[in-house]
Amino acid sequence: MRRFLYFVLTIGASSLLFLTAGNVLLDILPTSDVRRLGRAAELAALSRQSVTQRAGLFDANSWIDPKVLTEVADSKEMKAAESSCLDEVSRGVLAVRLGALDQAIWSEARDRDIQSLLVAANRAVKHRLQCTPTDGNAWMLLAQIMVQQGGDKASLTRLLDLSYFYAPAEKWIMIPRLRLVGTLVDTGRITLPPQHGLDIERVIRLGEPREIASLYSEAGERSRQLMRTVIDRQRLDRQVRILKIIDALGVSYPVPLNCRPPALNGPPGTELDLKRPAELVVACAR
Repeated sequence: MRRFLYFVLTIGASSLLFLTAGNVLLDILPTSDVRRLGRAAELAALSRQSVTQRAGLFDANSWIDPKVLTEVADSKEMKAAESSCLDEVSRGVLAVRLGALDQAIWSEARDRDIQSLLVAANRAVKHRLQCTPTDGNAWMLLAQIMVQQGGDKASLTRLLDLSYFYAPAEKWIMIPRLRLVGTLVDTGRITLPPQHGLDIERVIRLGEPREIASLYSEAGERSRQLMRTVIDRQRLDRQVRILKIIDALGVSYPVPLNCRPPALNGPPGTELDLKRPAELVVACAR
């Protein structure tokens, strides 16, 4: 559970998200802690990673004390804010709930504590969707929570359909959705949704080679097959950059049949021993 559960905080690109949540946090935290929480939120939003995962990149002056995050999550003011439908408040509450859950998972807290935080996160994301049903990222977050709660195939598929429908076609949501859907497909929890291929197409076309290689290395075989069909259609220089990183990660990448024969280079009878996918692709393109 702790390895699989991966939450993307639904926070905007501004550090003001927490600071404008009905002045909730300003009433709870010392000014220095508010600034640090806002800074952590900003950096996490820019990279679309969880606050906890970004913690290792912050120095002591920019990272909020986990105890402070727990105090915020447990405060009376935060609980009062959970009934608000103001956009910045509902987003802020959800971000804090997910941050507290993330912190507990990565610090290997007791399962009982994680389950309690999971219930709170579930309540926050459902309230967010009651207030803003067009939040595609929140639908994906609800699907992630439902996975841990044993959600059935029909329910998970419905939540993902809503995420596909409402969420923007941007990397920050497509990449975590690719990870989630790929895992669910590979484990037989859902059938392959047709929109999954569109996410793959867009991410490979728009993403950085390192992002694509990382996704490929984490994916199951079904998702890798789909990714290869798109990677093999990229421009030669881009394809080679992606394959070199995949190779450096120590992950196999089957080369198309027409690239498998040894590549001739030089006088007749001499051959280059090209074993790496990127080298084979370049050789076959000559």
